[in-house]
Amino acid sequence: MNSKQLLLGIVVVAGLSLGMVSANAAPSSKFIGTWGLDLAGMPASPPPPKSVTLVTSDVGGGKWKSTVETVGADGKTTKSEVTYAVDGKDYPASGDPNIDSNAFTSPDPNTLVIAEKKGGKLVDTLTTKLSADGNTQNASTVSADMKTTTTGVWKRK
Repeated sequence: MNSKQLLLGIVVVAGLSLGMVSANAAPSSKFIGTWGLDLAGMPASPPPPKSVTLVTSDVGGGKWKSTVETVGADGKTTKSEVTYAVDGKDYPASGDPNIDSNAFTSPDPNTLVIAEKKGGKLVDTLTTKLSADGNTQNASTVSADMKTTTTGVWKRK
Protein backbone atom coordinates (compact mmCIF):
# COMPACT_ATOMS: atom_id res chain seq x y z
CA MET A 1 0.00 0.00 0.00
CA ASN A 2 1.48 3.36 -0.97
CA SER A 3 1.23 6.53 1.10
CA LYS A 4 -1.60 7.97 -1.03
CA GLN A 5 -3.74 4.85 -0.45
CA LEU A 6 -2.99 4.95 3.28
CA LEU A 7 -3.92 8.64 3.51
CA LEU A 8 -7.12 8.02 1.54
CA GLY A 9 -7.99 5.14 3.89
CA ILE A 10 -7.48 7.34 6.96
CA VAL A 11 -9.64 10.12 5.46
CA VAL A 12 -12.43 7.64 4.64
CA VAL A 13 -12.38 6.09 8.14
CA ALA A 14 -12.32 9.55 9.77
CA GLY A 15 -15.22 10.66 7.57
CA LEU A 16 -17.27 7.59 8.43
CA SER A 17 -16.58 8.11 12.14
CA LEU A 18 -17.72 11.73 11.97
CA GLY A 19 -20.83 10.64 10.09
CA MET A 20 -21.71 8.19 12.85
CA VAL A 21 -21.25 10.85 15.52
CA SER A 22 -23.43 13.38 13.72
CA ALA A 23 -26.22 10.79 13.29
CA ASN A 24 -26.87 11.19 17.05
CA ALA A 25 -26.31 14.83 17.93
CA ALA A 26 -25.70 15.98 21.48
CA PRO A 27 -29.00 17.31 22.82
CA SER A 28 -29.25 20.90 23.93
CA SER A 29 -28.62 21.54 27.62
CA LYS A 30 -31.86 23.56 27.47
CA PHE A 31 -33.69 20.26 28.11
CA ILE A 32 -32.28 20.39 31.64
CA GLY A 33 -34.67 21.97 34.13
CA THR A 34 -38.14 21.68 35.60
CA TRP A 35 -41.12 21.40 33.28
CA GLY A 36 -44.87 21.28 33.83
CA LEU A 37 -47.25 19.53 31.44
CA ASP A 38 -49.88 21.98 30.13
CA LEU A 39 -53.13 20.26 31.09
CA ALA A 40 -55.41 22.77 29.34
CA GLY A 41 -57.41 21.07 26.62
CA MET A 42 -56.99 17.57 28.00
CA PRO A 43 -60.17 15.49 27.68
CA ALA A 44 -62.45 15.54 30.72
CA SER A 45 -62.92 11.78 30.59
CA PRO A 46 -61.15 10.09 32.15
CA PRO A 47 -60.37 12.91 34.56
CA PRO A 48 -56.94 14.39 33.76
CA PRO A 49 -54.20 14.44 36.40
CA LYS A 50 -53.97 17.47 38.66
CA SER A 51 -50.34 17.99 37.64
CA VAL A 52 -47.43 16.37 35.85
CA THR A 53 -43.90 17.65 36.51
CA LEU A 54 -40.73 16.62 34.68
CA VAL A 55 -37.33 17.34 36.20
CA THR A 56 -34.25 16.67 34.06
CA SER A 57 -30.79 17.12 35.57
CA ASP A 58 -27.19 16.54 34.52
CA VAL A 59 -25.70 13.84 36.77
CA GLY A 60 -22.23 13.95 35.20
CA GLY A 61 -20.30 11.54 33.06
CA GLY A 62 -22.43 12.38 30.03
CA LYS A 63 -25.61 11.20 31.74
CA TRP A 64 -28.88 12.88 32.62
CA LYS A 65 -31.63 11.89 35.03
CA SER A 66 -35.31 12.50 34.32
CA THR A 67 -38.02 12.18 36.95
CA VAL A 68 -41.74 12.51 36.20
CA GLU A 69 -44.06 13.11 39.14
CA THR A 70 -47.78 12.84 38.46
CA VAL A 71 -50.53 13.91 40.85
CA GLY A 72 -53.59 12.02 39.68
CA ALA A 73 -57.15 13.29 39.66
CA ASP A 74 -57.58 11.29 42.89
CA GLY A 75 -54.65 13.13 44.53
CA LYS A 76 -52.39 10.04 44.45
CA THR A 77 -48.78 10.80 43.49
CA THR A 78 -46.69 8.51 41.30
CA LYS A 79 -43.08 8.95 40.30
CA SER A 80 -41.06 7.40 37.49
CA GLU A 81 -37.40 7.96 36.73
CA VAL A 82 -34.52 7.00 34.49
CA THR A 83 -30.81 7.86 34.38
CA TYR A 84 -29.40 7.72 30.87
CA ALA A 85 -26.98 8.82 28.20
CA VAL A 86 -28.31 9.95 24.84
CA ASP A 87 -26.67 7.09 22.96
CA GLY A 88 -29.48 4.79 21.78
CA LYS A 89 -28.79 2.16 24.46
CA ASP A 90 -31.47 0.83 26.79
CA TYR A 91 -31.45 2.20 30.36
CA PRO A 92 -33.63 0.80 33.16
CA ALA A 93 -36.65 2.89 34.10
CA SER A 94 -38.60 2.64 37.33
CA GLY A 95 -42.02 3.67 38.56
CA ASP A 96 -44.13 3.03 35.44
CA PRO A 97 -45.65 -0.46 35.28
CA ASN A 98 -45.93 -0.20 31.47
CA ILE A 99 -42.26 0.62 30.82
CA ASP A 100 -39.06 -0.91 32.19
CA SER A 101 -36.44 0.66 29.92
CA ASN A 102 -35.87 3.67 27.69
CA ALA A 103 -33.41 4.37 24.86
CA PHE A 104 -32.64 8.00 24.02
CA THR A 105 -31.39 9.44 20.73
CA SER A 106 -31.07 12.98 19.43
CA PRO A 107 -31.27 13.53 15.67
CA ASP A 108 -30.54 17.22 16.25
CA PRO A 109 -29.74 19.32 19.35
CA ASN A 110 -33.36 20.41 19.87
CA THR A 111 -34.99 16.98 19.52
CA LEU A 112 -35.03 13.97 21.83
CA VAL A 113 -36.47 10.65 20.69
CA ILE A 114 -37.26 8.14 23.42
CA ALA A 115 -38.02 4.48 22.67
CA GLU A 116 -40.03 3.24 25.66
CA LYS A 117 -39.91 -0.52 26.16
CA LYS A 118 -41.31 -3.31 28.31
CA GLY A 119 -39.52 -6.66 28.39
CA GLY A 120 -37.33 -5.55 25.49
CA LYS A 121 -40.32 -4.83 23.24
CA LEU A 122 -41.16 -1.34 22.02
CA VAL A 123 -44.25 0.12 23.72
CA ASP A 124 -44.14 3.56 22.13
CA THR A 125 -41.88 6.26 20.76
CA LEU A 126 -41.92 9.72 22.28
CA THR A 127 -40.47 12.64 20.32
CA THR A 128 -40.02 16.00 22.00
CA LYS A 129 -38.84 19.20 20.33
CA LEU A 130 -37.59 22.33 22.06
CA SER A 131 -38.96 25.70 21.01
CA ALA A 132 -36.51 28.31 19.69
CA ASP A 133 -36.48 30.12 23.06
CA GLY A 134 -36.00 26.83 24.98
CA ASN A 135 -39.05 27.37 27.20
CA THR A 136 -41.44 24.88 25.62
CA GLN A 137 -41.22 21.23 24.63
CA ASN A 138 -43.76 19.93 22.12
CA ALA A 139 -44.08 16.19 22.60
CA SER A 140 -45.81 13.49 20.61
CA THR A 141 -46.06 9.81 21.45
CA VAL A 142 -46.85 7.09 18.92
CA SER A 143 -47.71 3.57 20.05
CA ALA A 144 -45.64 0.69 18.69
CA ASP A 145 -48.59 -0.46 16.58
CA MET A 146 -48.92 3.10 15.20
CA LYS A 147 -52.62 3.13 16.17
CA THR A 148 -52.44 5.69 18.97
CA THR A 149 -50.85 9.13 18.95
CA THR A 150 -50.92 11.58 21.82
CA THR A 151 -49.48 15.08 22.09
CA GLY A 152 -48.56 17.33 24.94
CA VAL A 153 -46.84 20.61 25.68
CA TRP A 154 -44.31 20.99 28.49
CA LYS A 155 -43.60 24.49 29.77
CA ARG A 156 -40.50 25.48 31.69
CA LYS A 157 -41.24 26.30 35.34
